[in-house]
Parts: sequence; C-alpha cells; structure tokens
Amino acid sequence: MNIAIILAVSEYQHTGCLPGCILDGQLINRLLKETGKYSEILFISEKTNSTQVKEKLSELIQNNEGKTFDEVFFYYTGHGDFREDEFYYILSDFNVNQYRQTSLANSELDNFLRQLNPNLAIKVIDACNSGLTYIKDNDVFRKHLDESKKSFNHCYFMFSSMSDQASYQTHLLSHFTESFIHAVLKYNSTEVRYKHIIDYISDDFDRNAFQKPFFVNQASFTEIFCSVTQKLKTLISEQINGLLQDQFNNDGLKALSLVELVKKDAQRYCSEEEALEQLNTIGEFIENYSYSSDLRELYEINPDFQGDYTSISQNTKSIGKWLKDNPNNYFSKIIYKNKTADNKALSARELGQLMIRLNSPAATRTSKEKEVSGFDLTIDVPFKLIVIDLAPKYPNIDFCDCKITFVLSQVNIRFFYFYSNFKLENWEEFSYDFSSQWQTIEVEIKDTEKLKETLSNILNKLDSFAMDPIRAKYISSMESRDS
Repeated sequence: MNIAIILAVSEYQHTGCLPGCILDGQLINRLLKETGKYSEILFISEKTNSTQVKEKLSELIQNNEGKTFDEVFFYYTGHGDFREDEFYYILSDFNVNQYRQTSLANSELDNFLRQLNPNLAIKVIDACNSGLTYIKDNDVFRKHLDESKKSFNHCYFMFSSMSDQASYQTHLLSHFTESFIHAVLKYNSTEVRYKHIIDYISDDFDRNAFQKPFFVNQASFTEIFCSVTQKLKTLISEQINGLLQDQFNNDGLKALSLVELVKKDAQRYCSEEEALEQLNTIGEFIENYSYSSDLRELYEINPDFQGDYTSISQNTKSIGKWLKDNPNNYFSKIIYKNKTADNKALSARELGQLMIRLNSPAATRTSKEKEVSGFDLTIDVPFKLIVIDLAPKYPNIDFCDCKITFVLSQVNIRFFYFYSNFKLENWEEFSYDFSSQWQTIEVEIKDTEKLKETLSNILNKLDSFAMDPIRAKYISSMESRDS
C-alpha cells in the first residue's frame, strides 16, 4: 500500500507569490493518479496557511494510524529556506517574526512521515528561494539532509537546488518539476526506477550553471516509481497538455515565436542609465523610510551611503566566496590574496638533503596559494554600501546597525545585508560584532514595486532587531511587577 502527499503553495502574504506552483502541483497530482500506484493522495493547493496545512497532515496521520505503507511520496512546490541548520517549507501566512509557527520544519515533516511506517520514503522538493536565505556552506545543508535520511529505512530525497541557489520557473511551470515529469514520459522502457529519474534530471540540468539539483539517497537504486506503457504515456501527456492549455488560456496568453520571446525577455534588461536611476530610487527610499514611532522615539536613525567597503572589510570574504560558488552575470569581481601554507615539517634527513641542495636554512616547505578575500563591483555606482546606524538616545538600550551592500547585472540586483549589536567597552567606545551573518535576496532592477517591497522587509527587520529585545526586557518586567 502506498500513500502520497502533494503540497503546492503559490500564494504568499508577505513574500513573492509563485503562480507556477499551482500548476506544478496539479501536474504531479495527475501523474501520480494515472500511475494507479497510490491508495490515497492528499493534494493541498488551497488553504495553505500554517494552521490548515499542519491540521491536514495531522488528520492524514490519524486516519492511517497503525497502518504500514510500502512507500510514502511527498512532493512540495513553493518557497523554501534553510536557517539555523534546518530546512523550512514556507507556507502562505509566513511571517519572519513567527518563523517556526508559520512554516513547516523538515524535521517536523519527517516526524509526520515516519508515523506512516514507510519502507521507502520519497521527498521531491521544488523549492524556490524565499528571499530569506543566509550565506551558508552547502555542506551544512547536505549534512542536515544526511541526518534526515536516518529517520527512514530507505529513501530518495530530490531537491531542486542547493541551499543558496534559486530554483527557476516560468509563469506556468517550474523547470525542475517539468524535468521530473519528462523523466517518466520520455523513458523508453516499462519500469521507471527512481534512479533513472535522478539521472535524467541530473543530465537535464548539466548545462544550467545557475541551478544544480542534488540528491540524497539511502536505497538500492532498484526501487520502481511506476510502470508505464505507451498507452499510459499518451494518456498522461494528454492530461498534462490539457492542464497546460487550460492555464495558458486562463492567463490570456498566446503562442509566441522565437523572435517574440527574445523581444519580450529583453524588456527585463536595463541600460546603465536605468540602473543608476534605480540605485538613486533605493537611496531616496532608505533616506525617507518611515520606521515605527517607538524606534524613532528611542534612536537617532542615521543612514550613510559609502563609496567603498572599508567598514565591512572583515565581512566581504563570505560574499566573495558566494560569488565564486554561484555562477552569475553580476558586474562584479572576486578579490584574491596570497595564502602562505606551511606543509609538514621535514625529517632530519630530508632537511639535510634540502639544505645541501639549496644552501638554505629553511626547515619547512612553504607554498603560496590564492584565497578569496572579498569582492568589488566592476562598474561605477553612486554608493557601494549603506550603513544605517541606530544611535540610542538613552543609556539603557544598545547601539545597533544594519549594513546593506549589493551586486547587480543587467536584469537583477542582489542585496546582501546583516544586523549587528555593539558592546559598550567604556564610556565612549563600542566594540563591533564581526560574527554577523549575511542574508541575501535578489530582485529585478526594473520592478520598482518589488524593489521597494524588498527594502521595506529589510528595514522592518532592522526595526524588529532593535525593538524586540527592548520589548522583551521591559514588557516582561512590567508584567512581573503587575503580578
């Protein structure tokens, strides 16, 4: 007996909507139904806020309590985020100030699935970057999933991209889900193994420098996804094409020629003048932003637009590494410095031979290597860094700040930003916390509305970063006095 769960989240209250996700879910639902493999399919594509989704999952578990399943298949399409060594499925009512309440943690999902006692667990995750990503080593993400697989006897996990990459979609359909479906429809035999699907998707994305799916497996590679005949392939293709055409018609779209597609896409590209104009828009928006009345009452807010990276010199290395690890078209360059690496000490015999040959007193071998030390832009811009200082008006609250920098291409601007507290060392001096971690988000330069929405989110988070500890400190003390 097999069971499947499909969760398609396309509408979001506080982050960008993903209109293609609804069709992603419908296509996977249709594919699973036509295989005839699953005794029950829970398809959630409406009412996808955190309370409703978790209630539906709990109800499914309760209804199947005590049963044992050969396979549980979970498919997700929507925003995803990796934070503090945990992957989160971002739900419709997601709010960064109620992070865990309004998302579904991967560990929580594993607990749900484990209660179905599956012999084989499948997770297919087509998660677009939610815009809340921290710059993080992808090895940490993979380690998290390696821990996740220990929850199951056998499993295949398929992720559309690494933790710091975006997953791409058209208005209609995501590339990853489309590749998954094609892996079945284009197979030239009968038994479609999960390993074949993995191989097909891997080959399909080989030439895509910006999105690399990855996979975590704990299985024999012999497990079958489904059996397909040419008749079934034709039926599935017709069903899927029907859904695509319905969506196509509903959106009022028309078939475009190659030339028309190129012209349409070209509208997203901006000139140097347009990019500079948008940077000025960014500056004006930040200078005139309306923070909460409490923040304005307690702090002097001082935005400073700087032409270099001097004040974040110890924090630029991680951005340089991100640019190195993520192929891109940004107008930027990676800065390297020489790294002197000492190898193991020589033995007495080796040292003697070396000194004879080189007439040198050196006791160790040294080699110079290059390492990333930072980054820089390759174009002229009015500013490279925005520092927003929150200077306290009263001695019992902390000094804090937000630093925002960016890289840009002809189409997109990617912001890197973090928040920091300062520790008072003496009557006049503060020490700076260099351990802050960059967060990053990308937006199209020409989309002024989305650009302002993104900046609002960054600045609202600064407001919360400063005010939340104050509220916690003084509201709790007031409640203690009242009690």
